[in-house]
Amino acid sequence: MKIDYLLKTQKGSKIDEHHPRDELKSVNGNILLVQGPSSTGKSTVMNMIALGSYGEFNENLSRSVIDDLKELSSASYRDLSFDIELHDDVTDTRLKMSKTSGKKNIKVVEIKNGKESFLSKESFDKKYRLIYDVPENPTKRLEQIRETIKNENREASKKTGIFMEYVDDLRTAAGTFISEDKIEQDKKQVEELDALNKGLEDQKSKYDLKKMQAECALLCKQYQSINSEIEKSKGIIAFEEKKPESKVAGQKQKESLIKDFESKRKNVEIVNDLRNSIIHSRNDDLINKLKELDKLDLESDRYNIFEYRHTVEQMRAITPTKTRKITDGRIIRDLIEVLEKSKADMPLGSLGNAGEVLSALREYQEHMSMEFDYSEIRSNLKKIIEECEYLEKIENDILKLESSPDTPCRNEFLIGTHRNKIQNNKRVLSKIVDNMRQKSINIDKCEEQLQDFCMKLKISITTKENELDDIINDYETQSKEVDNEITTNKREIFRLQKEISDNEGKEKPKHYEDKNYLIRIEDACNKIRGRLKQANERLTMIEQHRDGEYKSNPELYQSIWDYIGYKLGTIRDCGTIYKVKSVDLFKEGKGDIEAENGVIIHIGAMGTGEGQLSYLRGLLSSDDDRMSIILFDEIGNMSSNLVNMLINDLKDLHKQGKLMLAFMASPNKEEFEVKVYE
Repeated sequence: MKIDYLLKTQKGSKIDEHHPRDELKSVNGNILLVQGPSSTGKSTVMNMIALGSYGEFNENLSRSVIDDLKELSSASYRDLSFDIELHDDVTDTRLKMSKTSGKKNIKVVEIKNGKESFLSKESFDKKYRLIYDVPENPTKRLEQIRETIKNENREASKKTGIFMEYVDDLRTAAGTFISEDKIEQDKKQVEELDALNKGLEDQKSKYDLKKMQAECALLCKQYQSINSEIEKSKGIIAFEEKKPESKVAGQKQKESLIKDFESKRKNVEIVNDLRNSIIHSRNDDLINKLKELDKLDLESDRYNIFEYRHTVEQMRAITPTKTRKITDGRIIRDLIEVLEKSKADMPLGSLGNAGEVLSALREYQEHMSMEFDYSEIRSNLKKIIEECEYLEKIENDILKLESSPDTPCRNEFLIGTHRNKIQNNKRVLSKIVDNMRQKSINIDKCEEQLQDFCMKLKISITTKENELDDIINDYETQSKEVDNEITTNKREIFRLQKEISDNEGKEKPKHYEDKNYLIRIEDACNKIRGRLKQANERLTMIEQHRDGEYKSNPELYQSIWDYIGYKLGTIRDCGTIYKVKSVDLFKEGKGDIEAENGVIIHIGAMGTGEGQLSYLRGLLSSDDDRMSIILFDEIGNMSSNLVNMLINDLKDLHKQGKLMLAFMASPNKEEFEVKVYE
């Protein structure tokens, strides 16, 4: 081992500098025991080696050790630089660790078989394991071996997972192979799915078209509805503005309305030309209604305007819409036929003889067969109805003013409210119009297009807006469902095509016949990982002293106790060496150790040094194939015999090519000494 470092520590305005002792700068050997008084740099050297081994980021170290390493490398009042070289002659491996002043990064280089390679933390952890133990109470810390087991379980689970991925790759390669018959089936299925998707796309287009038509119908409905709201508000405003601002104004308004009525009254009278046309039509129904109309006097009673308009509407309703003959003259024809068969001089009383009557009837028939055009009568009656409606409105306003002596005055607040409502509705209408234009809806023919959309949707034109919303949502849902089916089919087509391309013309995979065995291996690996996870959960329960499950099912923990015993290997108690069978940490006190010869050793009663030895040997006894960098501080509680037992274990580890360095420290009040064990 070679080490050199410079540690600067600022104390106020003064800076202290620390270097390694000369005895430690260069030492030949892999197993070192350093003894010396406190504050002679033993722990500092160990911390340097731990830093060079990425110990600051090692989750397996105790929290207190990691905090010490961070404080050493990152404290603002300290500056550290070091160069460390470790050498193992068994594997001919060198490690060079370095840190530059003012920088936090650690550089680790491995030299093996003459080849240099930089080791990141991940690369370092794959090849080396750092064990750094600073004991507090060795007997108590025997329980902490469970943390080592938990980490081993995690690592084993990780490796099992990697192996599972390898097996899964083999199984996937074997499982995806298909025969020529299956390839032909896949091709046929691709054709069927393609044909199915074409039909589905047509169906989706129909749903989308129906949805668009329903959206257009809804826009037309909304356009009409908002326009209706605007007109309604305008009507309310107009109605309110007709009201007088005061009672005096109300009387003046009434007089003005009566005057207006009188000036417009003549517009509804039947003029002579219209009267003559009705009489000339020889339409008895029209003539009778005309007589009824003549009896209604608007000059003496304005209220007659309501019945007057009703009568005119009846006249227009019974007026034929087309040009027609005045009468069909059936009775006249019958009489003419009878008289034509009679003698001309046959007497008919006061009417004269048959010939005279026949001549008169033929003349009358000719007149009655003339055609009469009713269009002018209908047009004039329509104008009179419009004038009547205007007079009715005037009369209604007069009646309202007459019906209450306290005529209501104009409501300015209501007028303002509806003006605001009109503005808001116009903004909404503007957006609706924009949407209508985007969908190429002719706004001027809104009603016609609404009827057209409703006819295409096979719904009534009276369908409400919320019902149209439901129709839109229904078609949208159906379109999405079809689209999802199309997408699913496309994925299946892609899968089948890939399956075809991956296997067409290829030979059967090597492990095709073994795929069932590969599945069984995967299942076994899953069970192993599950048991490792379950074991770690129980180790956590041991750490937290939750023994509820242990008390009800102690056999569930037996494998854990046996494995801790395997990790310990052998222990010394009262001078006797025992081979450990199991360790039960839930037993009374601090737990019991059961030896293979049946002897029960209470952990709480063990000597401090023996407890520490058991713990440290437990850290060493691992199936881990990585090379170890071992740092054991404060082993002074162990006797020389116990230390020798620990050193023998370290020697065995070195012979196996699994020890890079073992650095142990213990206090010595007299002198500083470095012992090397070969």
